[in-house]
Amino acid sequence: MPEDTKRGNLHSLGGSPDSAMAALQGAATAREQSFHGYIQAVAHGRFVLRRVMQILDEQPREQGLEPLQHQVLLQVFGADEEMTVGKVADRLGIVAAFGSRLVSQLQRLGLIERRRHSHDRRVSIISASESGVELLRSIDREIYRKVQLFQEELDDEGKYSALLVFAAYVGIDGDAILTDRIRDSARWATKLR
Repeated sequence: MPEDTKRGNLHSLGGSPDSAMAALQGAATAREQSFHGYIQAVAHGRFVLRRVMQILDEQPREQGLEPLQHQVLLQVFGADEEMTVGKVADRLGIVAAFGSRLVSQLQRLGLIERRRHSHDRRVSIISASESGVELLRSIDREIYRKVQLFQEELDDEGKYSALLVFAAYVGIDGDAILTDRIRDSARWATKLR
């Protein structure tokens, strides 16, 4: 997408073209053309990520779980396959012994259930109990409420530049996001006419 077109489109979306420009380009190009603008976008993205992570860690604690226990429960309930302690540990980047200890703690709290694998009696399949799912719902409601309050502190440019930084971390080009956003805006405008 030509530079002038990007600037005009970003401006029409309510953002400042100069401060978010680096985030709109591929990360390598942004670093070369406007290192300061690129670092501004990274700093803002990290600020948003840190605040959201604080909220994500605070809410489980307020409801009696440590953040890693909450993560175990999320991974178990959110899995699209049967989960074992080894798979949970792998997903969380922890050793299997620590994963086993976390699963045992959650089982004692009645939040996780274990059953033996049908083909390998040494392996336990773990799943979230009804109480575990209800606790996840409760934590999620509070996280959503607090994240919404935080979102109100961010202007559209701040939200968008954070999104672009996160996209770069997972290998999605900012131009593709901008194109999708413009396409979505045009589609909504057509529906509202």
